[in-house]
Amino acid sequence: MAAWSASAGVVRVRGRNHFLDIPDAARIELVPFADRGRIRVAGRLEGADFNATLMPVRPAGHVLYLSGGLRAATGLSAGDSVVVDVQPEPAGQVTPPGDLALALHHEAGAAEQWRRLPAAERRELVRFAHARDRISTVPEG
Repeated sequence: MAAWSASAGVVRVRGRNHFLDIPDAARIELVPFADRGRIRVAGRLEGADFNATLMPVRPAGHVLYLSGGLRAATGLSAGDSVVVDVQPEPAGQVTPPGDLALALHHEAGAAEQWRRLPAAERRELVRFAHARDRISTVPEG
């Protein structure tokens, strides 16, 4: 399966959106996995696992938008140079982040239940897991 591992360049901002431009060489490898121009990927950015969609931009190219949760987990901001690893996710495949993957592996029957969930539900659970990283779960006081 095609994968891309590279110095992606610099975190840029357009409006309120932080993003990385996907280099042409990587885009060419990943575009066969596109669905209506969008490419679902799983990856690792500055030590944080993520699932995302590379979005097409005009005239030609793709960008990786960096969610607030991913920026919080990595400490990245505009102007930072980054290294990112991505690989395409076939339709219906959703890769759980490290801590969730570990829990699914250790809890009897959990991995099978995960596989039975519709892909949309698995994606939502992964988003929830990433959102949890943005919210302080430690009681104050």
